[in-house]
Amino acid sequence: MIRPSSGTIDRQDKFRQYEAAGVAHYWVLDPKKKSIEGYQIAGGKYAPPGVARDEESISLPPFNDLVIPLRQLWQPE
Repeated sequence: MIRPSSGTIDRQDKFRQYEAAGVAHYWVLDPKKKSIEGYQIAGGKYAPPGVARDEESISLPPFNDLVIPLRQLWQPE
């Protein structure tokens, strides 16, 4: 039996469940892809307020004043 990856679960199952429950903000951090995706509920659906990759920096709601430098999150290869 092939099990779905954590990334698949986060982007599909949890995404739909949290969206249906009206969770205001949802972030997905993916160390393999070196990315972070942020979503914010709008009209009952998630809209992406931001995506960053590799060594970019990003601020996501509800912490708009927090700058997240992704390069500090990834371990050296």
